Order: sequence, then C-alpha cells, then structure tokens
Amino acid sequence: DAFMQAAFDEAQLGLKEGGILVTQNGTPFMQL
Repeated sequence: DAFMQAAFDEAQLGLKEGGILVTQNGTPFMQL
C-alpha cells in the first residue's frame, strides 16, 4: 500500500547514501 511504498522509497534513499535508515514504523533498512 501507500505506506509500504513510502517506507520502501525511504529505504532506497538510505541505501543510496550508503548507510542505515530506520523508517517511521521502526523497520531498519541496511545496505547489503
């Protein structure tokens, strides 16, 4: 849904920066 899409977009931004991003729902996205 829209929320998950937003979280995914935030994750992509975090990966592009080469770091770790924690989205609004607290799910961590780490660069592999």
